Amino acid sequence: MRPEAQVANWLAYRLGQSGYVGVVHDGRRETLSRAMFLMGELNAYGITTIELGVSPLPAASYYVMRLGLDHGVFISGERIYLIDSSGIPYELPQQASGRASYVEWYRVGQSAHAYIEELYVGLQRRLIAAQSGKNVVVSLGGGVARNILPRLLRDLGARVTTLGAAESSEALGRAVNGLDELRAAVEAWEADVGISVSTDGLDIVVILNGSTLAGRRLSEELIERYGFLQALEESSVERLTIEARRVEGVGIGLENGLVADPATGVPSVLHTALLVVADKVERFKG
Repeated sequence: MRPEAQVANWLAYRLGQSGYVGVVHDGRRETLSRAMFLMGELNAYGITTIELGVSPLPAASYYVMRLGLDHGVFISGERIYLIDSSGIPYELPQQASGRASYVEWYRVGQSAHAYIEELYVGLQRRLIAAQSGKNVVVSLGGGVARNILPRLLRDLGARVTTLGAAESSEALGRAVNGLDELRAAVEAWEADVGISVSTDGLDIVVILNGSTLAGRRLSEELIERYGFLQALEESSVERLTIEARRVEGVGIGLENGLVADPATGVPSVLHTALLVVADKVERFKG
């Protein structure tokens, strides 16, 4: 049975073959096809589906809560997350897929657009502009982070060069794009920071002062820089989300090094990248 069919069957059992489910996917074309398949399966069970388009996981979590949906589903090329009605994501086992092609920018979901406008405008006001003029190289996959992260960093005053790396290497057990290319570019262009994000926008690797930081090392760097961040021994998305909400919307998982979105508690490469580039930040909470 396809993973999407298993998810549809489980949701039909949990929701009683009724209710409303929002479906979100990353930027890969095959993931769009899987999202359409899932929506068809859910509709066959009598569940009403709402396509939220291409959005990062924190935006999906935010809009499941805001729209009062019974559940949400975030489909990535590597995995599937279910999102309960309170916005807490939890993961189902799923095998990784192969090389991907990507959908166009116009497919980025309305939830992602509104999420940026509503949440990051306020976040940027709390970031001190001491990083203005900082030279940043960003290596991006084909997911929604490709269109969002450079914009956010430029809005903060950074000079951003992007590497649209189509190929990927394995880092943290997941696809993080163009690390060798990123290191070379940081050195050649004398950049202050290099940032690589995975295609699904759920992992990040940072090149800083000649060191490659990810997972625990990235967590330790950010905790040392910003004393209000807190480390968590367990770093599953569900655990980090719950604990981050409990400690006023701030948390870091030691395994993946991600800062939690202060509005949802969901780990976010976007928030993490902003803190990496910033030199000073006022208290970081929703």
